[in-house]
Amino acid sequence: MSKPKCEICNHKRAKRKCLVYNGQFICPLCCADLRNEACEGCRHYQAATRYEASKTEAKVKKKFMIEIDEDVEDAVEAALSWVEKGDFQKARGILNDLAEQHPGNHMVMYGFGTACAFEENFEEAIAYFEKAIGIFPYFVQAYYNLGAAYQKEYDLRRSVDCMQKVIDIGGDEELVERARDSIRFLEKTVMEASHITLDEFLKAQELFDAAFSHMEKSRWEKAIAGFRKCIEINLEHAQSYGNMGICHAQLGEKTNALAAFDKALEIDPEYEPAIANKMHVEKMRDGEPLTVREMKSIEYYREYPHKKKSYLQSLLNETLK
Repeated sequence: MSKPKCEICNHKRAKRKCLVYNGQFICPLCCADLRNEACEGCRHYQAATRYEASKTEAKVKKKFMIEIDEDVEDAVEAALSWVEKGDFQKARGILNDLAEQHPGNHMVMYGFGTACAFEENFEEAIAYFEKAIGIFPYFVQAYYNLGAAYQKEYDLRRSVDCMQKVIDIGGDEELVERARDSIRFLEKTVMEASHITLDEFLKAQELFDAAFSHMEKSRWEKAIAGFRKCIEINLEHAQSYGNMGICHAQLGEKTNALAAFDKALEIDPEYEPAIANKMHVEKMRDGEPLTVREMKSIEYYREYPHKKKSYLQSLLNETLK
């Protein structure tokens, strides 16, 4: 009696009864090709799932090793209790001692990052949280705090990426829900401020960053084209108009530069770089480019209003030096 052939490929020997293929007998190769979540309940699917999980676990173990020390974790918690009480000197003393003995411990780096975040030193906090994650790539608490720190620094792309990482890794339902809430908050905030979705806002930011890179390299035409692409998505992006004004000024296009600055100030009347740069441009002759030294490009919203500083005051202070 001949061996039955697979109902799918009609070539290999049929060995397995497929639950999702009308109960027909198929070969192991076709079984592997067809296998998906609809196969849940089949013993072959369960065996394959366990095998893949074991491979992933083995691969993860090869990639990194972390130090598990309850005494260190208790000491970090003690340091953070001092942070919550506002005694940062006491907390840093504990953390510094731990860092000398355990420089590669993810919890110690996490402790430093949390202390910096409480002191509103978010740049340093980000550096420490990144170190913690570099040591332990599945450290969801560090990812969450890193995302919160990026949000404080107005880096929404990295903030969203970190919160999504918390959701993807899972394991702490409360933290996962807080990460989802954070993303929903950003979606609502962006929609209210810019009248576009968060995805559109982040895409516009990518275009802005690319254009800004051209600008830093004095590629004025390419920068202008990039800022225009950003504005096509985010119509109320004052920075793009302000930077276009700088680029037009560098090309000697006084009329276009002034028009761009005026548009930036129409969107945000308190956008100080446009106010300062417009004063420079008003003094220039049409067709005579301004030098790079006379114009200054900055990440204004991160560096000034966010930190409660005045750009115009900083220029005045430089003049008085």
